[in-house]
Amino acid sequence: MRRGFSLIEIVITLSILGIIAAMAMPRYTDASDGYKLDSAERQIRSTLQSWSKRVDASSELHTVYFDIAAEKLYLYKGTAQLAKTPVDTLDLGSTPFKVNLFSTSLVDPNNQLVINGHGLFERDATVLIYIGKRQGLEFTIRGGGNTRYPIAADVPTRFIGQPAFAEPVSVGFSEISP
Repeated sequence: MRRGFSLIEIVITLSILGIIAAMAMPRYTDASDGYKLDSAERQIRSTLQSWSKRVDASSELHTVYFDIAAEKLYLYKGTAQLAKTPVDTLDLGSTPFKVNLFSTSLVDPNNQLVINGHGLFERDATVLIYIGKRQGLEFTIRGGGNTRYPIAADVPTRFIGQPAFAEPVSVGFSEISP
């Protein structure tokens, strides 16, 4: 007598596996988004630290411009209003990050963070990044004129769901975007 699985047994087994996979998929997606946010936050800090060292070596004032609309950070020699071409760029909206630069605390002047000729950040900046409308991460870059390299102020705050405010804050110069 031949032994095997009946069609009903195979269909039930595949149905159970499908249900388990459907329950696990949102958790996997959330974990993946969390890793992207953490990676983007580390990359922003690392890039700002690298730029700070570059400015310290050149002994010239530079400006970091947070372009909310383009999801990019630009480093300009001098002030961003006068410089037309950025010295360096960090693109958060493309692979591997694909995160949204949602807002910064740098509303005046125009989402800019000045690094003086000694590589010191002029002030603190709080940055909020998001993936879609599911998860967000808010962190602070310490400056205040006495911090040579950007350091974590504290543990980043993670958000689930919509941000507390409805629309991103975007203040900037259209003529300085490359």
